[in-house]
Amino acid sequence: MKTIIKYFSLVILFFISYSCTDSALELESTQDMASEYYKTDDQTNNALMAAYDPMGWPWRNLQWGCSLKTWGNFASDDAYTAGGGPGDQPTYQAADTYTVSASDNGVNLGSMWNGYFMGNYRANLILGYITPDSPAKKSAIAQAKFLKGFYYFYLSRMFGGLPLLKGVPKPEDIVQRSSIEDTYIYIEGLLEEAIASGDLYEKTSLNDKYAFATKASAQALLGKVYLYHKKYDKAIEVLNQVAANPNYALEPGFWKIHKGTNRHGIESIFEINYSLTIAGEGNSDIYLFGPRGGVNFNDTITSGWGFNQPTNALVDAFKSANDNVRMHATIFFQDSLQAMYNRAQGKVSPIGWNLPRDGYYDRKHYPDPNLTVGNTHSRFTNPDVVLRLGDVYLMLAEAYIRTNNTGKALEFINKVRDRAHLPLLTSVSLVDVKLERRLELALEGERYFDLVRWIGDGDAINAETVLGPLGYTTGTPGVSTKGLFPIPQAEINSTYGENKLIQNEGY
Repeated sequence: MKTIIKYFSLVILFFISYSCTDSALELESTQDMASEYYKTDDQTNNALMAAYDPMGWPWRNLQWGCSLKTWGNFASDDAYTAGGGPGDQPTYQAADTYTVSASDNGVNLGSMWNGYFMGNYRANLILGYITPDSPAKKSAIAQAKFLKGFYYFYLSRMFGGLPLLKGVPKPEDIVQRSSIEDTYIYIEGLLEEAIASGDLYEKTSLNDKYAFATKASAQALLGKVYLYHKKYDKAIEVLNQVAANPNYALEPGFWKIHKGTNRHGIESIFEINYSLTIAGEGNSDIYLFGPRGGVNFNDTITSGWGFNQPTNALVDAFKSANDNVRMHATIFFQDSLQAMYNRAQGKVSPIGWNLPRDGYYDRKHYPDPNLTVGNTHSRFTNPDVVLRLGDVYLMLAEAYIRTNNTGKALEFINKVRDRAHLPLLTSVSLVDVKLERRLELALEGERYFDLVRWIGDGDAINAETVLGPLGYTTGTPGVSTKGLFPIPQAEINSTYGENKLIQNEGY
């Protein structure tokens, strides 16, 4: 943790380097200079953009791992890591086989840890140095609280309880790791404060091209945290506010939710946006997950690296539910992908499939030649939809089931089923909701973490029973680890004394 803090302190120089003289740099500490930087609305906006930036870091940071989709997919039964084989991004491959090691430091796992703590630190700079004396600054403070909650929540799903940086730490600080209970409480407090402030935007007040967190973004995330924390009544209260918000509705066509040109669609509650023109600021997951067609890598729909390949088990789940709408909007079958490729090429040109597993590819996230500039994978601009209304409805259905209100649960699960053109249910159980979450959110990074949090429910849909045959019970992350990933060993080695980081069980 100490090494992280030392690294984070350098970001202050990034913000102020153009505004300070050499003599000033010699005489003042970076933290003193930071307090002099955050004065204007423009400076505040620059700091805010810097706090959002680590969300889209997998390629620009020159290392993979800082991605919300990979870990929840690769460690699940819905997707293979795949790619170029066992040696291609080893920690991703290890997530697929439950053999992740704490020795992954700077790559994949370490990238996720470092990238999201960097985002957390940059949000702390806003909270520590900005005075709320204008609407823009007040909004930035509220958004910084959302961002801290965001970064902490997605880290906590992977690593459990975390060191809670409640201010701008000094380089020598070592922050004690908190329990998962205290971590959840802290995240909830941040999001509750952001919502109560009244300073978060509503969707209608935003320029459509900007992906600022809205009030609904904070409410949806808070509802998800409450669900993980098993505070079901609180989850219902806040998620119902999102469900009643007239700025959001289910996309009539399921296929449109993740379509690259559909930025800030009617269903999107929070998404990470990417640049079309700035090198290295594209959505690299799109290229990572794109079909590995065995053709020249030339910005076509078959020029990806072939990670995140759907499994037969996922296809069978769609077929068993007669769910053709979501299946074909989620999964590329080789024949449909071949037909799309032929149309794009304007001729019949057989694809030489490169390293397919079960013969399927991710259709929610694939390279669209209309959304890139130049011959580089780092410029795909498909937005990354992180929170959306379909998820909110299913979280409400689950929370209502767990509070014995099956009537309301039925209302919300049927909204999702109706959009998929499936028969409406007349009764509903927790198993029904779990099955619906799998089909609705397939390949969106939720499946593994859902299965882990469902352990102990008393039914067969949980990590132990579903993932056990795939190696979960004997590997890592496995039962002995409570489904958590290991904290990168380099981070533990950089701490000492009474606040030294403690590794997760099983590692």
